[in-house]
Amino acid sequence: MVGGEIVISFIICANSNWGDYATPFVNSILAQGDKCEVILVDNGSKRPYPPSDKYKLVRLNPVGHYNYTAALNAGAKKATGEWLMFCNDDVLCTGNFTYLEGLDQVGVYGAELRHKEKETFGADVDYIYGWALLMHRRVWMAVGQFDEYYLHAGFDDLDYCWRAAQPGAKPVEVKPWPFVHLADQKNEKHRRATVEGYRENMARSKEYFLKRVNQ
Repeated sequence: MVGGEIVISFIICANSNWGDYATPFVNSILAQGDKCEVILVDNGSKRPYPPSDKYKLVRLNPVGHYNYTAALNAGAKKATGEWLMFCNDDVLCTGNFTYLEGLDQVGVYGAELRHKEKETFGADVDYIYGWALLMHRRVWMAVGQFDEYYLHAGFDDLDYCWRAAQPGAKPVEVKPWPFVHLADQKNEKHRRATVEGYRENMARSKEYFLKRVNQ
């Protein structure tokens, strides 16, 4: 924690099996922010993250197991902030983020608004690309947890934004957005594709999501 009252809780799903991305992310947050806290959820790291006064540590899964949405839900239970930021670990904070607390409290916010079309995907859905999703606690309380059927950080962002839109919390792109996703930078690769069973789970998650939306 930095400062007194907690305004933004950063909930980071971390796994050191691909390298330590979480530590520089945590440091970049604390270098910029005031009135924030970091909840680091160690999601099955073979080299577990140690306790630290920089973050609240949550150990979720046995070594080798990976469940992205369960990690986010576990972290949210420890969060005390007015705003909740759900993040991958391969992210960096690039500037002051305190202005985010001035956003409308009804919305799901992030760096990039995307759209899926029924003709090509199977459903019309607007959503925020899910490597960093920001929402007010009242949205989280109204919509509920991430659906833990989605294991590998795929379709969880579509599902949550679709559910949040039902009571009126629409996805909103924020510019400027003081965070960058390292996997989207030039010459970088998405590490999740190396997780055992990733492609099979993505196909299963898509089928599950489309059934929910189109029922």
